[in-house]
Amino acid sequence: MTPQGTLLTVGYDGDRTGSILEAEREAGRYCWNFEGGKQVLVIRETTIYQGRIDEQIAEAANIAGKVGEMIGSPEAVRGGRALSSADDYKTTVEFECR
Repeated sequence: MTPQGTLLTVGYDGDRTGSILEAEREAGRYCWNFEGGKQVLVIRETTIYQGRIDEQIAEAANIAGKVGEMIGSPEAVRGGRALSSADDYKTTVEFECR
C-alpha cells in the first residue's frame, strides 16, 4: 500500500502488452478476491523495458517468433525467444478497489 492508501501490483512479461495484462489481471484478482468482488480503478500505470538488448531488436525478434509460431517454424520461435526473456517488460499498476 502506498502512503496515499492506494495499492500496487507489478507484471512482468517478454512483451509490453503481456506485462500490462499481467499487472492488470493481478489488480483485478486482488479486488475480486480480497475486497469482496469490487472493480479495479487504475490510478497510474507505467511500463519500462529492462531487457538486455535494444528494445526495437527485441520487439522485432518477438514478432518474428510469433509469426514463426503461426506458420509452424520452430526455428523462428526459438530465435525469437533467444533474444528476449520473460521479464523484459515491467508494468507497475497503482490502483484502488471500488
